[in-house]
Amino acid sequence: MLFCAVLAVVVYARIMWNGFTYDDYLVIADNPHLGRPGFVQACFSDRYFAVSGEATYRPVVTLVYALLARVAGSGPMVFHAASLFFHVLTVLGVILLARCLGLGRWAFAAGAAFAVPPMLTEAVCG
Repeated sequence: MLFCAVLAVVVYARIMWNGFTYDDYLVIADNPHLGRPGFVQACFSDRYFAVSGEATYRPVVTLVYALLARVAGSGPMVFHAASLFFHVLTVLGVILLARCLGLGRWAFAAGAAFAVPPMLTEAVCG
């Protein structure tokens, strides 16, 4: 398990120095509502889209952004570190799921394949 976690970190460590991309500006960097009083309540109301900057309904992700901005600042490195952390947790979850499904030692291969997806890296890098 540790190898798959380290593999994911080694492959994606360079994202830590990337800036914001795409909708990160709308949702995080330039969002005037992020962290203001009443933001949490708005995330679970009909005002969600007006205050979140999101185009899809994902209030938990939006609240994680608000928490990170409040605790660690609004620089991109904080959010990239969180993305990498959640990716590593998911890799470990894939391994545990594969073990529960009876894959035995092949669970390691499933974790390694998920740690370094060959087709899509936006979930970690963006």
